[in-house]
Amino acid sequence: MDNPNSLGDTKKRGNVGKKIDYLVPLLIIAFLTLVFNFYMAAVSGDDITYLDRLNSMGLIEASKAHYESWSARIVIEAVLMYLAKYFTLWKILNAAVMTGTVWLLTKYAFPKITGKRLFLTFGVYSFVPYGMMDEAGWVATALNYHWAVFLALVAFYPFYQKLQGEKITIPIYVASLAAAVFALNQEQVNSCFLVFTTIISIYLFKKKQYEFKLLAFSLLSLAGLGLFLLSPGTTTRTGIETEVRFPAFENFSFINKLDIGLSSFGKPFFIDSNILFFLLFALVAFLAFTRSQNYYVRFLSMIPLGFNVMVYLGGTMRLGFTHYASNHLSAIFSTDRLNEIFADTGTGIAFRHPSTWLPTLLILGLILCLLVGLVTSFEDPKVGILAALIFLMGASARVIIGFSPTSWASGIRTYFITYMVAVFLVLLLLNELRKISKPKSEVLGLAITVLGFCTFLLAFFNR
Repeated sequence: MDNPNSLGDTKKRGNVGKKIDYLVPLLIIAFLTLVFNFYMAAVSGDDITYLDRLNSMGLIEASKAHYESWSARIVIEAVLMYLAKYFTLWKILNAAVMTGTVWLLTKYAFPKITGKRLFLTFGVYSFVPYGMMDEAGWVATALNYHWAVFLALVAFYPFYQKLQGEKITIPIYVASLAAAVFALNQEQVNSCFLVFTTIISIYLFKKKQYEFKLLAFSLLSLAGLGLFLLSPGTTTRTGIETEVRFPAFENFSFINKLDIGLSSFGKPFFIDSNILFFLLFALVAFLAFTRSQNYYVRFLSMIPLGFNVMVYLGGTMRLGFTHYASNHLSAIFSTDRLNEIFADTGTGIAFRHPSTWLPTLLILGLILCLLVGLVTSFEDPKVGILAALIFLMGASARVIIGFSPTSWASGIRTYFITYMVAVFLVLLLLNELRKISKPKSEVLGLAITVLGFCTFLLAFFNR
């Protein structure tokens, strides 16, 4: 008969082994992100502006003045001013945020955390062009976008616990509320969080699993949006940005603004070459083809991949040595006009001229095709619908920027939420691929991990 004590010891050793299995990779990722931050980051741009304001006015007065004249992000910018002064501390904390993001994405996307999955998540995460954090200053951009997204992931954890049938623990609940105070001070993140958690709350309520303590997050979110809408700084900034960056914006109709938003989302996502989005399209095409036997569903699901590949080929193919005009007519893959059509001010859509509708209809059509593919890619229809909703959330995060005069002037950093949504969807799809073919999933997962690590290393040479 087995000794009960020896069985208990064996179980404990197994648990320790499992923790070591992912703790060592997690420490490696933490080390790499720490090296990245100390090597890549430097005080620049808005960081210097916030530091000067802190030194000249003090934290409270500077926050008050900024709220009245520029922005409602008083929580984020108070932390920003402090960390701009203590830059080394920011580097350490930012490395922790990057590592924490990898851990949470792995937690949410896979049934359990392992070392290989952490490395895979880090690999996919590395496809996000993190150099965008230097667009307006490392501290300013990271806090307003990456930190806000990370802390929104933390704030979502109580909802995740309920979806998993777990009890919401008090420490997690308190930490999540604290994270929400920071994250929901960013209006882009706030809008996405409010809509997504409302949908999850309705689902939990129907399943009779909703706890009213989750209502606190909705109230915080509404308070954050109210702060943004009522801030005198928001109105002042909109007026200044319109005059300086986009004078014609105030004359644009709702359709024109929606067109700007769709263009600013659709061009980087479907038209520009990006390994992360290409990977998303390829996985959707393969999984939808495997899951569905319907020819038309397969056809629609493959269109985003096919279009992306053709645009890439069109960007690399050039005319030959001869100079006959017929060569221009034979260049059927040329995509030079796309960059002209999707301009900074939208596509120039006009209701009375149907020919101008084509670019906008193209983006809407590609969105619809990808939604069909996402819903079809998963064995569980609920997961497919969830993936589609997450994609719409990521798209909307950029589309709503079209209703601001700073849509294109803000640069690619406002695309960060969309990038993180793409990372999460790729991870969900890779987990689904494992159910179809574990060997293929292992090979592809390893290849993506290696490519991601190589991408991360190349970032050091593009400083």
